[in-house]
Amino acid sequence: MNQFGSDYSGWTRADLRHVDFWLEGSWGRFSAGQGSMVADGAAETDLSYVGTALYSYTADANAGFLFRDTAGGLSGPAVASAFDNLDGSRRGRVRYDTPDLSGFTAGVAWGQNILSSGDDADYYDIGLRYGQEFGSTNFAASLAYQVRDDAGAERSDVIGSASVLLDSGISFTVAGGSRDNDAAGSSDPSYYYAKIGYETGNWLPWGKTGLGVHYYDGDDFNVTGSSTKGWGIGAVQKVDSINTDIYLTYQEYEYEDAAATYQDLTTWVLGARWRF
Repeated sequence: MNQFGSDYSGWTRADLRHVDFWLEGSWGRFSAGQGSMVADGAAETDLSYVGTALYSYTADANAGFLFRDTAGGLSGPAVASAFDNLDGSRRGRVRYDTPDLSGFTAGVAWGQNILSSGDDADYYDIGLRYGQEFGSTNFAASLAYQVRDDAGAERSDVIGSASVLLDSGISFTVAGGSRDNDAAGSSDPSYYYAKIGYETGNWLPWGKTGLGVHYYDGDDFNVTGSSTKGWGIGAVQKVDSINTDIYLTYQEYEYEDAAATYQDLTTWVLGARWRF
């Protein structure tokens, strides 16, 4: 959806999310089907409660919106083209994950984009994850390397993220990534991301409250030489009686390239997530 409306055209196979099968034992876990590659989530390790609303994919709720030029025309790129965290995807794949070893797990996967008839590339990745509690402090981190091989033209990404949640309710989260693209005319984008959060169960009787502020800085997304910056604040409130998270965010996005000058884009998002 963008400022021109929605292009929804009914059910297609691209709407398929998960059809996954797995076998798990002391030796690890083997998965097959339409599901997450190993790199899926590697840029989004986040222990903060406000991560429901604010996390490293800052374009999530506004991905299709277009930047306006100085005259007000919708001539700029979509937010998703300028603000990406390079996180992994779901594919028709086979995957193996090791058992947990002192907080460490590793995985490897190979797959194809079975949801698009025009994509014949092979996708493969490898990743390492870590999670551990140190007294009252919780720490988690992820690192992954992923490749898209399209008839020998390779695109590779290195992505990672880490998050720490202190007993005080304060959390710190960082993420970053870079891309190396062999395809002619393609850019090699990179970014970093940081967030500070706070959560407490003492403010309201309904449940836990989370607050946060985050910042994103990227280069060479959409076109070589472009610059993207964004920041946002958010709040999430748990309503325990109905198992629902209510959230509100405010975000600003800045995009620059040599083609034109674009206005900043500002969004408010109010929503709720109900788990059942």
